[in-house]
Amino acid sequence: MKINYRILAGINNDDEFYFIEVNNDKYFSMSGFCIKPLELEEAKNESFESIKSMVEDETNNINTLYLRNIGDIVNDIISYDGDLSGLDTSLYPNSVEYNGNEYVFESMSCGQHIEKELKHYFIDISDYNTLMSMWDKYHLKEIDLIRDLTADENNVLNKMYTLNSDNVTNDLLIKGLKILEL
Repeated sequence: MKINYRILAGINNDDEFYFIEVNNDKYFSMSGFCIKPLELEEAKNESFESIKSMVEDETNNINTLYLRNIGDIVNDIISYDGDLSGLDTSLYPNSVEYNGNEYVFESMSCGQHIEKELKHYFIDISDYNTLMSMWDKYHLKEIDLIRDLTADENNVLNKMYTLNSDNVTNDLLIKGLKILEL
């Protein structure tokens, strides 16, 4: 049996949404990533400032400051690449609407990002602890999901599979925005 899914586990102490990814294509692996909610207009402003900073750095390096206005260069980049091109939203490129505002999600960390504790859990805490234990025990090992896992571990993986949908994730993101009082 092959598995490959991601679940929104909760909110960490930095008020970022924490996802866990589980895969057992050739070996069992787990990874985690965090995203930070930003209201769309705030995200556009952050993107603009990020691009502006990069352009300023480059214009200082190659002394082209006198050739074009920095704001015009930034606006050209945005018109070509999009309003959020200076902001990494690759880990969760979708947006959600909440309280009449659209929210996007800035990528904050990924890979072997393990959060042993969360401020708010969207899954049962005992299931979360089982997943963390499995991460420590099985990560990057070739295992047979039926033979090598305990019944409890298999049950947790089966429960997590049911949370692996865009609809569930969107509902949990909105729940998290309410918790964060955004």
